[in-house]
Amino acid sequence: MSHSPYENRPALTPETAKRWAPACTEYFQSYQDGVFDAASYTPLVLPVQDIYESKDHPDLVIGYAGVDGICFCFREGQAGLWAFYGMEDRHSLLAPSIEAFLTGWHAGKITL
Repeated sequence: MSHSPYENRPALTPETAKRWAPACTEYFQSYQDGVFDAASYTPLVLPVQDIYESKDHPDLVIGYAGVDGICFCFREGQAGLWAFYGMEDRHSLLAPSIEAFLTGWHAGKITL
């Protein structure tokens, strides 16, 4: 069964998100409240009640770029934080961790 990001669904927990470990471990330890980028008015990291499994790929979507349908996700069986370019149906590794991603994003070192 696929879910829209706008449907009510059970929140994921560290237990139910095990298939994205160890990448998701940092999220559940430090980023469950999300990270909102005021400059771009974008939820770079979603709060725990808004993260969801992609209906098209075995990805755990945890944030948005705010442009071109690009989302930030963890990939099953892969390390790091990835960008998924929906219009191109491709993934690109952004950073080894959420912390490294946010540091690079705010420093202008990570571009899409």
